[in-house]
Amino acid sequence: MRIAILGAHGKIWFRLGKILTKTGDDAVGFIRNPEQSCELNEAGIRPIIADLISTSIEKYAGMLKGFDAVVFCSGAGGSGTEMTDAIDGQGVVKIVAAAKLANIQRFILVSAFTDAFRDEKMLADFEHYMKVKRQADVDLVGSSLSR
Repeated sequence: MRIAILGAHGKIWFRLGKILTKTGDDAVGFIRNPEQSCELNEAGIRPIIADLISTSIEKYAGMLKGFDAVVFCSGAGGSGTEMTDAIDGQGVVKIVAAAKLANIQRFILVSAFTDAFRDEKMLADFEHYMKVKRQADVDLVGSSLSR
């Protein structure tokens, strides 16, 4: 199976990518920072450089042609509410649209457990992050993609 992973330098994807390559799947990692390519190559994961914010839906669709599935692991990682909106929210919407254009039916979204820490007072940025992740889940469920 040929699998495109967005956010391929994060902890989740790096573990998943290693498992997929060991099982014979073609794991391709989408990353923003070209300096991370060497590390992915060493793990047997072919990197593709693409910025989730600046790359268009159409360009992503072209890069995703021929893949069997997309796994979305990208995240703003505490970079503030604007980046959370752009990556964890609109980034999901963008890649869902690109996957549809590329005729990919399988889409896995690495999300968050939105009720985690509910009995504790959370910072406003974290509450915002959880709201955005929940909306991304809703957006994916509302798409025609298999999840």
